[in-house]
Amino acid sequence: MVASSSVSLKVSQLTLESDSLLSLILSLTPRFQISIDIETGKKSKDGILLSVQNKNVSSRNAVLRSLCGMTFHNALDRIYLLLGGCATAAYQGIEESVFVLGAITSWMSVSSTIQSSNQNDIANLLEYLDTLLIEQSFLVDSPAVTLADLDMFFVLSKTVDISGKRNVSRWFRTVHASAVSLLKEGASNRPDISKFAALDPLPVEKYDAPILFYGGEPDLGTPTQDNSSMKTSVEPREENKSSHSGLTDIEKKAAAEKRAKKNAEKAAKKKDKKKNETTNTAVEFDISALEIKIGKITKIWNHETADKLFCEEVDIGESTGPRKIASGLRPFYSLKDLQDSMVLVLCNLKSRKLVGFDSHGMILCASNDDHTKVELMTPPPMTSIGETVEFEGYPNEPQKASAVAKKKIFEKVSPFLMTDDSGGLVWKSVKGCTSKGQCTSVNGMANAHVA
Repeated sequence: MVASSSVSLKVSQLTLESDSLLSLILSLTPRFQISIDIETGKKSKDGILLSVQNKNVSSRNAVLRSLCGMTFHNALDRIYLLLGGCATAAYQGIEESVFVLGAITSWMSVSSTIQSSNQNDIANLLEYLDTLLIEQSFLVDSPAVTLADLDMFFVLSKTVDISGKRNVSRWFRTVHASAVSLLKEGASNRPDISKFAALDPLPVEKYDAPILFYGGEPDLGTPTQDNSSMKTSVEPREENKSSHSGLTDIEKKAAAEKRAKKNAEKAAKKKDKKKNETTNTAVEFDISALEIKIGKITKIWNHETADKLFCEEVDIGESTGPRKIASGLRPFYSLKDLQDSMVLVLCNLKSRKLVGFDSHGMILCASNDDHTKVELMTPPPMTSIGETVEFEGYPNEPQKASAVAKKKIFEKVSPFLMTDDSGGLVWKSVKGCTSKGQCTSVNGMANAHVA
């Protein structure tokens, strides 16, 4: 068991009031194994700090995963499957479980960008979710709701109208019901914290239920308040004539059967079309879809308002000049450390605003599971600026940035982007190299995630 003195968390009341998921997870944590200090008053700052055996975690998403994972020996994952029930197996190196944890991490990163996204990006996300949820119950391969589902649910419920998205609506109800159940568990454990995660009743009328069509149903027309007329439509009396249409009930029944057959044929065609579209989009992507180039940081400065961000100009050999990129490396490096550093840049990502700064790519780094240790990935000496990192057997065929975003290619591919036992870059054990050799983390961080 983890001793109570070794796990502590400081969080402001402002953070708890604005982050329902954090409040919910904290209310589920083992009561006597963690001390929680809630800072109140005007001087309290919005933020969070988890300390586990003298190691600090301040990233909100990492804190949530830590609380559900090894911080409490995966107890919350074993009981509630908040990490898909995969935490223990992932630490044992079972590939499927590693993939699930990577997918949860990726979806939580997506959730964190929704509030700052434009309407077009949100519409594309909802379209993707509605297609994804045709064939699966949750965002990741899990038997129950995970952190990823809960995180996405809390964001969408506050900011996005999902009416008209039938598969998203079904998923929405399921996650809401799970959140209510978890909240009851938390309220019995820590009522002082669970109060911050109170859920509003789900406005059911706002969300369309999925329509299940089996074929052969009669066309009953538009339901009315008149129950007798509905009964007459279902159980016609053949001997009577209709005073309105002049048709016998037998003729009307034949017409209804004809309409039903026609509607069934149309529904079948629509279903086949949807299936074909889904099959066409379910492409298996690999590392060749990502464009990783060698760059040099020619200029770097602190972000004006974000205390964890650096702003950089990175030369990757483009005729348009250096790219501007923002990266969250200030907790790990100084300006002097990074100036003129040779780095690996993921180039075919859509530009994003990071606290007001337009970022056009990602500087790749290796990091441990709780993101408390981070190292730059760097090319071998004498590698030229602009050279592409290649993986043997995967000829470089980068997708357009818009496709990478829409099809969530990075989220699908990145869980397998790692360092090997020597700190070298690999994807599914295939080395990532330039013409001068394998790329590595600067200090040889082994068996780490790269992103």
